[in-house]
Amino acid sequence: MNKKLLLIIVLITCLFRTSAFSQCTVNANASKLNIICGQSVTLSHVGTTPGNVSFSENFNNGTATGWAFTQQATFTNPCSPNGVDGTTHIWMGSQSGVPRTLETNPLNFGPAVAPAGGTICFDLLMAEQGGNAPCEGPDESDEGVFLQYSIDNGATWVTIHYFDPNGGYDPQLINWNNWCFPIPAAALINGVKFRWFQDADSGAAYDHWGIDNVQIIVNDPNVQYTWSHDGYTTSLPGDNPTPVSPHTTTTYTVTMTSSSGTCTANVEVVVTNPDVQVNAGPDLSVCPGQCIDLQGVAKVVNDPGGIKTFSNTQVETFDASIISGASVNVNIQDLNMDNVNPGSLLKVCISNLKFTGLNLPPSGVETLSLKLTCPGGASVILVPQGGAPSGLAGQSPYFPPLGSPPQASYYQNVCFVPSGGINISSISSNTSAAVPITGNINSNQPFSNIDGCLANGTWSISVTTSAFSGSGTFDGWSITFDDEEDSYIPDITWSPTTYMSPGEESTLTPTVCPTVNTAYTLTASDTAGCVTVSDIVNVTTDGVCCALTIDSVNVTNPPCGSSNGTITIYVSGQTTNVQYSINNGQTFQSSNVFTGLAGGNYSIRIIDDSNCPVNGTATIQSSSAPVINNISSTNATCSGNDGSITIHITGSTTGFEYSINNGQTFQSGNVFNNVGAGNYNVVVKNSSGCTTNGTVTVQNDNAPAIDQLNKTDETCNNNDGTITVQASGGTGTLTYSIDGTNFQNGTSFNSLNDGSYTVTVKDAGGCTTTSQVQILPGNIPVITTATTPPSCGQTDGTITVNVTGGTAPYTYSLGGGSSQTTSTFTNLGAGNYVVTVTDDLACTATANVALTTSQQPAISISGNTTVCAGQSTTLTASGGTSYSWTTGGSTPSITVNPTVTTSYSVTGTDASGCTGVANVTVTVLPDPNAAISSNVDTGYPPLEVVFTNASSNANTYAWNFGNGQTSNSGSATVSATYTAPGQYEVILVASNGLCSDTATTSIIVLGFPEIVINIPNVFTPNGDGANEEFLIETHYAKTVYVEIFNRWGNLMAKLENATDTWDGNGASDGVYFYKYRITDLKDEVHEGHGFFHLVRKK
Repeated sequence: MNKKLLLIIVLITCLFRTSAFSQCTVNANASKLNIICGQSVTLSHVGTTPGNVSFSENFNNGTATGWAFTQQATFTNPCSPNGVDGTTHIWMGSQSGVPRTLETNPLNFGPAVAPAGGTICFDLLMAEQGGNAPCEGPDESDEGVFLQYSIDNGATWVTIHYFDPNGGYDPQLINWNNWCFPIPAAALINGVKFRWFQDADSGAAYDHWGIDNVQIIVNDPNVQYTWSHDGYTTSLPGDNPTPVSPHTTTTYTVTMTSSSGTCTANVEVVVTNPDVQVNAGPDLSVCPGQCIDLQGVAKVVNDPGGIKTFSNTQVETFDASIISGASVNVNIQDLNMDNVNPGSLLKVCISNLKFTGLNLPPSGVETLSLKLTCPGGASVILVPQGGAPSGLAGQSPYFPPLGSPPQASYYQNVCFVPSGGINISSISSNTSAAVPITGNINSNQPFSNIDGCLANGTWSISVTTSAFSGSGTFDGWSITFDDEEDSYIPDITWSPTTYMSPGEESTLTPTVCPTVNTAYTLTASDTAGCVTVSDIVNVTTDGVCCALTIDSVNVTNPPCGSSNGTITIYVSGQTTNVQYSINNGQTFQSSNVFTGLAGGNYSIRIIDDSNCPVNGTATIQSSSAPVINNISSTNATCSGNDGSITIHITGSTTGFEYSINNGQTFQSGNVFNNVGAGNYNVVVKNSSGCTTNGTVTVQNDNAPAIDQLNKTDETCNNNDGTITVQASGGTGTLTYSIDGTNFQNGTSFNSLNDGSYTVTVKDAGGCTTTSQVQILPGNIPVITTATTPPSCGQTDGTITVNVTGGTAPYTYSLGGGSSQTTSTFTNLGAGNYVVTVTDDLACTATANVALTTSQQPAISISGNTTVCAGQSTTLTASGGTSYSWTTGGSTPSITVNPTVTTSYSVTGTDASGCTGVANVTVTVLPDPNAAISSNVDTGYPPLEVVFTNASSNANTYAWNFGNGQTSNSGSATVSATYTAPGQYEVILVASNGLCSDTATTSIIVLGFPEIVINIPNVFTPNGDGANEEFLIETHYAKTVYVEIFNRWGNLMAKLENATDTWDGNGASDGVYFYKYRITDLKDEVHEGHGFFHLVRKK
């Protein structure tokens, strides 16, 4: 590859073990031979027995009989002349570029040959990146080599493995190594082909590789492979499915057992311990009990990072193609940072960049533009195009004097830096300015343009020039980074955990509060447990460093079950910047008062300016509500206050208060005397204010009792309800009342309306008892009615009465007339009626009913009532249930097609037989006639056309001129302009508001012919009458302007008309340069330049 370079900083090699195949030969291999402890590798094996090597080719005779290969194949390799074993091999050299192919003839590997499958093995070497042809190697991912097979004689190929160059420096590829792959099952047929194939390179001189010692092995079905470390056994070559992760350098052994004997092979995996770094932090001194964070640091370093330089040192040759840009790449794959960190790009250095050509200013600086591009596409312009030093204005194009060498751009050992160098524009513009350009140069754009870009991948420097022509070389470049460290935090633990916050022993900065001198040990291990490292920090306590003391702690206990207790802390000795905590220092506040506290124990910690702690404790007591066992009472005598209430609670009664009026007043004793009959709300309260509630009832002794209450409910709103009382007990004669005020000796109350009554019985001593009774209202009939309205003007209406309630049977009357036993009244006309219903108990109910007659229907006609001549319209009637039209139609809708304005009528009938009539007139409009003409219909742009409107029977117009212009003008003439060639359709729509007509015509705009420019490459002003003058011949040009220069850039002539010529008068034979600017008939500008020869020799 000629434009990219990969420099590997850290390399983990995976070499495939090789050995010659002989009697019972087995190879043991590992995917990686050198690992860091904790990494895993996969072991693999392959072996041969006598007779199972089915195909073998070592190319030792300098030919490849039975093979097909492309012309690049050679049997002499200057890169590795002795090959892998001191013999000849095949090498894909520099005779031509891709495709490069090495292909076997068809081989037979069907079931009869390989019943247990097969393995293909070979030695492979890729040239190292950056060498000279034919020893320049692949580096980009698409420049690798395919191992493939075909079962259709090469029509299609299937990949077994692809060898990715991995940047061009992979030691497994740039050194001879043996590779073995199982043959896929689909390839185990007769006629299979195998090939090694490359389909991408940077040209014939790049990306070379070679093959040697090809062997195809038929697997022995009787073979058995056994790995000694885990006992894995298989009959097939390949991988051990269980990876190994050794913690020390370990040798693994595989044994192959076959009918021909037993053989073994070993593979050693070299293990390197990871770099585990630990520092427990500086020793500390604190006050006893003072809390402080330990400052531990620990990490496992995979790569320390630092300064890393990547370069491409191969020589690149540029030709005139650089005018459109060329690039040289560096393929970076070993940076720890995923993205470019700010400030990590330190410099971009160019070894040698030379370019020689025409049209360079004396210093050459402004000719080449250099741009750095990162893998993500972001870029930094190192040198801008046109970044010329001062003093060159007006000197372009610049041609060196006759006989002097062409000017050159030459960068040698230049480093572009973010700052601290010189500016490219400050380089002298003097024609004798020193070249090459050297030293540190400030980048034109800041390196920060690529901050955050992908770090690993293909970086490129692209080069462009403004020169007419030229050539040059680029000896390569380098890029330098300050890479970040690749590390991770190991598994850590502190010991002892004394005085340490719980759970922080596995953090790097735990909080500790020692009261005595304590040594803390920080132990760190990598995640695989390979390396364990420890460090110690000593924390010394000073017993007399605190002046702060706690004088007292006041506690307020919360009321029953609540969380509003308080703690107030008083201190002395240090009273500024004091912080208080009651949760052992987890949180602090500046106030010494804590509120909203529940019952419990609190750990007090106080610190001052020096973070010196003072500890203490406080306890908040919480109370529970008292428990009432039972409440007893003694009855009061009738009308007396001689009852009592006694309240019994659980436990001691000391400190409790009692109330029987719901807490309005309290007493210390639990017995209440002189209590009258009634219901009482009891409250018990303890010394903390906690309360418990209860209820009790004190009864009357020897009060009268109501034994039975009888009632009859009211009938038909007649106020004829009754109540009869039966009572006993009490003293003396009993009296009775239903209003609590008026008493009587009788036990019955008559003539009562419906309602609720309180019956009171009172004895001679004034003792009373009460009871409630409800008199219900009578069962009165309730009327609902249904009606049928009379027909239009008729007396065929009906009223039907429905009755609920009351007592059947019922009689019915209408308007105070005679009664009937049926509930329907018929033959009624429109009007208001009063319906009366009487039940069997003579209870009556009435209802007012209104009957209304049907109205004459409102018939209407809808539809389009204005049409153009020859058009039809649909008329639709509504408002009735049936229709009759004057046209004879009987449907709601009819279609009419009048030739003149015509009136129509319809009669509609509703469901009641009532009829209505509607009329409508349909107006017929005359058709418009659209007509247009134009003053011209063909011409060149811009073509202005005047159109004449000759339409009739119209009052609005819509023009579309086909060129994007439109108009609604009603003028007799309108105009439009056509600026581009083509055929345009003009449309006029004439309308009278409803009816319209359309007329069209066409306008053709002709196109200008294309300009023709003919430029001679030589003219001979030698007087022979032929080709005597230089002329740029044009056809269809509007303006012509030509400048002619000699090779030194001097202006020789100006040609400012199409017919102007230059006769070369006074000019010597030689090459002359011209520039032209020509305008065609479409006003398009054509510019160009070139050269021609002036020759006078006949």
